[in-house]
Amino acid sequence: MTLWQVDIYPAAGRPDLAGRRAAAGAADLGLGDHLTIHAAYGYLLQGELTREQVELLARELLSDPIVERTIVGRAGEAALAQVPPEAGASACAVHVLPKPGVMDPVAISTRQAIADFHLQADEVRTFRKYWIEGPATKPNWLAWPMPASWCCATSIPAARKTCPSPTIPTARKPTSRGSATKPAACSA
Repeated sequence: MTLWQVDIYPAAGRPDLAGRRAAAGAADLGLGDHLTIHAAYGYLLQGELTREQVELLARELLSDPIVERTIVGRAGEAALAQVPPEAGASACAVHVLPKPGVMDPVAISTRQAIADFHLQADEVRTFRKYWIEGPATKPNWLAWPMPASWCCATSIPAARKTCPSPTIPTARKPTSRGSATKPAACSA
């Protein structure tokens, strides 16, 4: 069974409104006045799906190719970890996912819509991905306040440990905040 990741970014030349909102929110909370944040949203699809099927779903169901661009790969593939061209080389990725047991209506309806394509995903989860660059006023920006129903990790493989899914095996139990360690390249 394969775990696919679909990252969805604004298309080239389109404004990154979610990234701007995240940077403004961080500034309002006193977490960093000079942060640049680039945002994406995405889906994790687990099942017996081929790359071609996932690319079809990304193009026809999950995104709007006129205003968005997608990156499709198996969770952990290098292409998914590449800094987007609009971000600086020092940007670090943070993935934010609903905690297990938290209702994710978008994932539920997406799974049902995938069935309309005569395909089957055993599990679907949604996530937000933020590429953060600039000085932070807190030493561990993964500890920033967030709703209790969400958890944060530096990658989808790390999220599999901190935000476990009933069908994705995990190595450890999540903490109450879903904490994760920051990679050395993401120094504050």
